[in-house]
Amino acid sequence: MSKQFAIFTFRDTGPLKTWAAVRAAQIHNSREKPIAHGASDIGPRHIIGGRNLVEDIKAALRHHGIDPAKLRKNGVIAYEAVLTASPTYFQNLAPEERGVKFRRWYDEQKRFVLAKYGEHRVVSMVLHLDEQTPHIHVVILPLELRADGRSKDGTKRWALVGRSISGPGQFDRLQNEYARAMEPLGLSRGEVKSGRKHKPVREYLAELKAQETANAQRAADLEAGLARLRDQALRAEVDRRAVQKEKQAAAASRAASEQAQARIEAERGALEADRQLLDDLFGALETSRQKAVRFMQLVQRYPESRWTPETLLMASAATSVARRPEPDMEVLRVQVARMQSLGR
Repeated sequence: MSKQFAIFTFRDTGPLKTWAAVRAAQIHNSREKPIAHGASDIGPRHIIGGRNLVEDIKAALRHHGIDPAKLRKNGVIAYEAVLTASPTYFQNLAPEERGVKFRRWYDEQKRFVLAKYGEHRVVSMVLHLDEQTPHIHVVILPLELRADGRSKDGTKRWALVGRSISGPGQFDRLQNEYARAMEPLGLSRGEVKSGRKHKPVREYLAELKAQETANAQRAADLEAGLARLRDQALRAEVDRRAVQKEKQAAAASRAASEQAQARIEAERGALEADRQLLDDLFGALETSRQKAVRFMQLVQRYPESRWTPETLLMASAATSVARRPEPDMEVLRVQVARMQSLGR
């Protein structure tokens, strides 16, 4: 895993020297105007001070006996810094783990700033969570209690002394102290002796914005990938349902075909039984006819003088059977054959 750095950086444009500059910091820190790359539904959290930075600074100066209207022209009013960490420090964590990690980081920032500069100097601390990486804006008054040269008894009074914050060696000392304080959190100091006193806020915010843009692009790519997967899954489900319907239709068709075939087989069996019955009838009729012909042959050999009324009645019946027209039987056979062909 690459190193994750503790970042304490002052404004690259230098200290706040005019009330207009203070007002501009107030607009940004209190989000009086929304920022383009921030979440509009997450407001700033004022840890120290309120939304009106100008009035908070003026009140603090009056409290220390300094008239805000009589400040030295082009003199330092306050310093603004940003405290944060490498973006990866807050990423790829479960929600609960991220919450615990953030709370530790948050508590350490407040503890360090107050210990380093004192409560009387820290006029504002504002937490921003509306951007990709959590960070805190701190506004510090360079207050210093010093002897009043105009007083004969050596009375001390408070004054705004820029060197108390940005004097020789102050920034290096600050980075070392901050790194030691953040080390238990797993954060490291930036490059030592890099030739720069601090990383400019403008550059840092530009890096944040670039990181947020890259993350937004990755999120958009992931969303697009998910959309493609959802579309593929939907198409697969549509295809699956179509195949299921085809299988169901084929099964229904097969069942209907089997039922029709069963009916045909039943009808064929019935026709076969009918054919067998007719064959039996035809065989019985043929047997009767043959017996009638044989009977007539025997009667004809018997002298007529010896015929009785019963003999005449039997001879009449036999003659009727024996002389039955053969074409009628053939017609019946043709009709039976036709019925059988229809049954097939």
